[in-house]
Amino acid sequence: MTKNNNTGLQLTTIEDLGMFARAAKESGFFPDVKAAAAGVIKIQWGAELGIGPVTALTGIHNIKGKLAMSSTLISSLINRHPECHYEVVEMTDKAVELRCYRNGKPVGPSRFTIEDARTAGVLGNSTWTKYPRNMMMARAISNAARWYFADVFDGAPAYTAEELGGNEPEVDIALAEQIVESAQAASASEVYEAEVVEEAEWNPPDLGEDRDRVVSYLKALRQCDTEEELKATMQEHSASLQGLQGVGREIIRWEWNLALATAKGDQERLNKMNANEVAVLSWAQADALVEGTR
Repeated sequence: MTKNNNTGLQLTTIEDLGMFARAAKESGFFPDVKAAAAGVIKIQWGAELGIGPVTALTGIHNIKGKLAMSSTLISSLINRHPECHYEVVEMTDKAVELRCYRNGKPVGPSRFTIEDARTAGVLGNSTWTKYPRNMMMARAISNAARWYFADVFDGAPAYTAEELGGNEPEVDIALAEQIVESAQAASASEVYEAEVVEEAEWNPPDLGEDRDRVVSYLKALRQCDTEEELKATMQEHSASLQGLQGVGREIIRWEWNLALATAKGDQERLNKMNANEVAVLSWAQADALVEGTR
């Protein structure tokens, strides 16, 4: 067992996995890990997806002998991939619809409605009664993962716990609220007018040990002028960016979208992003990291 600067402890042997899984079981933090062997499987699948052991233990669930992922983990894996993202087109108490993109190009919609839930016979479930919008969002996300982003999951079926007959854990429902709020903010404006974000002097965000790899990738992206150069840069840095989470991941995602739209001359996409306050603030954070002020 060694220290990995990107994702904490690096579990390199089956003995490491077993030791960590036993510790996880005994800790009491993961109540669905009833046996160390179950923890080993979760951790190993997480490693194959490029996530750390604690994230795997938290976001991967055993539902009737099948592995499922939380909707928040599915969303995170899609959005951290530099070629993939989605936008929320509609989100009401009746329906949620996402527009999915690869390399900045739309590949199709993912829509789930309250009528779809009624047809599936899930409206009587307590989580659907309490959180219908979040559950429709979860279904739209998991459908998008299977339809358009299967390679992000190495071909493994991306199902949520609820889809496999279990209950979406309460912690995932709480986190789903954040996805809903974030998605609304990111897709709120379909027009090109937006308030100007006033420039100010900021301190760069504290990314801890992630700072160097984020800055290195940002600088490399800003040297690219063509799609081919961007793809080559993404491939060159893909290994070093594995496991990146939080603010660093979001900064990189928005910077990649900006660079790709600029290289493609996609003015419509640029206009939409410039009308998105989340994107503008993320670019300001990127400037702060690269230049020293934000």
